[in-house]
Amino acid sequence: MAEKLGMPPSSYSRYEDANDFKRPYLPVDLARKVAAVLADHAVDPSAVMELAGLAGDADALPVITAGEQELLDQFRTLDAARRQLVLQLITALGGNAPHSVTLHEGPMNFRPRQDGDRA
Repeated sequence: MAEKLGMPPSSYSRYEDANDFKRPYLPVDLARKVAAVLADHAVDPSAVMELAGLAGDADALPVITAGEQELLDQFRTLDAARRQLVLQLITALGGNAPHSVTLHEGPMNFRPRQDGDRA
């Protein structure tokens, strides 16, 4: 699991040891990564997100699978013109590409929603 999460085994094992990790919930960013890995193995992401205290939280951001993350990472490497082509292709194939997407040059940096952020 540590390898799939991109962290050293010693760091990951800290979260599995109740004597070492004393917080009531996992960090949200870690729970999202674990949920994405386990979603590829038919584990319900919402069950994993409960470990971060997000059970039933309507504001919890969706969890994406590792495969979806790979596609997103590849999309982010494209320049704005190629991103626009991908969105047009999604629409042509019958998908629901967003119509009001701001296409940025370079990497797109996102952060998890924080308390006080507007939905």
